[in-house]
This record gives sequence, structure tokens and C-alpha cells, in this order.
Amino acid sequence: MSYLFIDTCAGAGVALVNSEKPSDVLVKVNPDGKAQVEALSSLVTDVVREGGRPQKIVVSRGPAPFTGLRVGLVTARTLGFAWDIPVVGVDELLLQAQAAAQVLSGADCPAQTQGQTPRWIVSLMDARRHEVYAGLFKPGLTDGRLTQCGTDWVGPASLLEGVAQGWDRDFAGFAGAGVFLVGNAATQVTGQTVEVRFADLARAANSLVNGADGDSEGQRELASLSTEPQYLRRPDIQQKP
Repeated sequence: MSYLFIDTCAGAGVALVNSEKPSDVLVKVNPDGKAQVEALSSLVTDVVREGGRPQKIVVSRGPAPFTGLRVGLVTARTLGFAWDIPVVGVDELLLQAQAAAQVLSGADCPAQTQGQTPRWIVSLMDARRHEVYAGLFKPGLTDGRLTQCGTDWVGPASLLEGVAQGWDRDFAGFAGAGVFLVGNAATQVTGQTVEVRFADLARAANSLVNGADGDSEGQRELASLSTEPQYLRRPDIQQKP
């Protein structure tokens, strides 16, 4: 089965993934975080023309800035209706953490992190307004599955360390051993960062969706296959009462 992965949380990206052979990923990306509306339809057209029509659509449901996130979700739902195929959503912070965990455990693991076992992965996405969207995840010691500590959060990066220690009292801070940061706002705090490519996100989406399709109720809840947008806060522009 092939699926189309759409993510407009930071720029616009589309990938066609063979779920039985995730190494086969066809990727088209426009990194401009203000051009999702203009870029997304042509990216989808290019991917489908080269790779064929998918059997499922997976889309990031955020958290992310309002306009870009809405473009991705509306496009995914419209294509799913037109093609008569299922559409499922994944949490962006969980997706980033899953991708980081897979990069750290893979053959292409960066040299400076080889041999280190991640104890926590912190996902950090730019929320604008000098804030970040953040989530704290803990990989399992035996199976590597991620457990989220606390909930998705938005606020100033300077407050996050204290918030994270409230989520998990064993959390030693961003500079602690075994702590890895991922996401386009990871540089807003000091610590070890993991760089993930769009293809890594697409493969991580495959892991989450396939795991949720045939796994326990708890894992399904963590993957959260809903396509309802996760804004965490209201948009900047609001209609007056």
C-alpha cells in the first residue's frame, strides 16, 4: 500500500511512501513557511504524477500556526473525498519525536550521537510570537515506543524546562545526558539536536499509523488518528463579537 503524507506545519511538504518498503519515499518540499497556499497543490500534483495515486492519506494535524495547518488539513480531506480513500491525522510533535528516535537508532545516526541512548526527546516547533509548541517524549527501554510526558504545550521557550520537569520529575533539563531536541525551534534552547529530513517524517508517519492500525488501544490513542486541527491557541486575527 502507498500513502500520501502531507505536512504544512513548517513550509509545505508532500511525500509518497510505500508502507511495505518505507525506504522508498518520493518527496517534494517547499520550505517557505509563508507559501503553503501557493505551493501545496503543485507539490501534490508533481508527486502523484511521478508516483501514482495513493491508497491512503496521512496529514499532520499540528500543533502549528493557524493558516498553514489549515491548508494541509483541508487539502488532505478534499483529496480523500475526491479519491474515496481514508484520511488520518498525526500529532506533529509526536511525529517529530518518532522521526528523531528512528534517526538515532538507524545506520545514518550522526557520529556525535552514536552510542548514546535517548532517555527523552523534546519536540520544539516554532509557534511565532516568541513562543514554541513543545512536547516531551520518553522512548521505551526495550521496545523504543514513545510515551508522552504531559501534553502538547505552547509558551515561551524560557519556561519550558520548568514545565517539562513538572511533567516528569526525573527530567534533568535540556543539557542533561540522553536528552535530544528536534524540530524547527530546537535551536531556541541549549542541548543536543537531531536533524530530521522530510523523508524521515514521512517514514515516522508510516510507523505511527501502522502501529495504531493494529496495536493496543493506548498506542492508538497516542497516535491520535483524528484529522481535527490542534491549534493549542486561537488565531492572531479574530472576528469581533
